[in-house]
Amino acid sequence: MADERLYKPISEVADELKIPTHVIRFWETKFSIITPIKRAGGRRFYSSEDIFILKKIKDLLYNHSYSIKSVQKAIDSGHFKEILKQELPSLDVVNENVKEVVVAVPSFDVEALIQELEEIKQDLIRLV
Repeated sequence: MADERLYKPISEVADELKIPTHVIRFWETKFSIITPIKRAGGRRFYSSEDIFILKKIKDLLYNHSYSIKSVQKAIDSGHFKEILKQELPSLDVVNENVKEVVVAVPSFDVEALIQELEEIKQDLIRLV
């Protein structure tokens, strides 16, 4: 059964992608398209869209021998956005499931999360 949570911590994302957490943090500095939510203590939580983007970046870097600069150019030129447009999972976030996601994060404002998810959705739509 697939893990369908809306947000995952960086350690789980790193395990899923089979790369160290410091690589993900480094990619965040190089690719502004990666936008995790940062919570108390700087903890990072990644949406399914962020994870999808990370997988595509990893594929270009590791399997297609792109350099970081080449991936940046692909993002800037729109080539990467075209790939995402064709393959990006549905951007329609099911708000009813948000309450289940936030159980692991203490003192969490569900309404603020819903608003943040809507903003992320709009950002992704603008990117694509």
